[in-house]
Amino acid sequence: FNMKRWAGKNERTLVANNIVAFLSAGSYDWDQPVTKKRTDDPNPLVTDEYWISETKVKLGHPTIVGQGQSYFDDGNKSGKRKAPLMAIQKKNYHDDPNLVLRDPANLDFRPKANGGLIDAGHAITREEIQWKEIPITGSSEWRGNNPDIGAYETGSNYYWIPGFQFEHASTPVPPNGTETAQRDCSLMWLAGYKADTHHLYVGFSKDEVAKAGKEDKAYRATFQGGANVFDFAKPLPAAKTVFWRVDAERDGSVTKGEVWQFKAK
Repeated sequence: FNMKRWAGKNERTLVANNIVAFLSAGSYDWDQPVTKKRTDDPNPLVTDEYWISETKVKLGHPTIVGQGQSYFDDGNKSGKRKAPLMAIQKKNYHDDPNLVLRDPANLDFRPKANGGLIDAGHAITREEIQWKEIPITGSSEWRGNNPDIGAYETGSNYYWIPGFQFEHASTPVPPNGTETAQRDCSLMWLAGYKADTHHLYVGFSKDEVAKAGKEDKAYRATFQGGANVFDFAKPLPAAKTVFWRVDAERDGSVTKGEVWQFKAK
């Protein structure tokens, strides 16, 4: 926030490669009321003008932060100094995520092939974050000269999924039971806890997938380490139920997964 009352909280912060509709220290204003307590009066003050004057960012305002560098005057004269710009922005996307992500409704937040996010991110440099003492990491995960904008890198065989890890694989993507998956969807899952290998089974018969072993046609692939992305060779048929299961293996012991299902639209 570019507000004097919070000055210094996020000073010298670099905000890069995010998909976010509204972000202070950028080109958007929050045009809504806010409740503020006066410093000399216990009663709250509610006013649109306060919020707008505190957060409004004028065209051409500075985008550099750091000690002794540019400051932004937020119009609040009660403080002793101008508020420092809270953050510098680099390559953030501020429009509808549905326009540029593959299938957010079904938990696939990877960039679309033609959405303009792939390799469009900002490569953070040491000069930009001189105050950081830890190494800049992440470039080993890029599939191009720059990172993709957003949380996921196109072409990676690993798709990060948050949540508690059970012994069995969980949190299927597309979600279990959905009927609106994309025909060119990938199958992804949250790994079993401490599992080093996962075995994928997929087909159009629930019984076959439930009973299948590695010798059966429903068996598709083995995934080592953190790999958890499976791509079909061709688009799936519309409105036909797909069944799949992922077994988790650790130290030679296999924990069988439940059978999930979905339909593509």
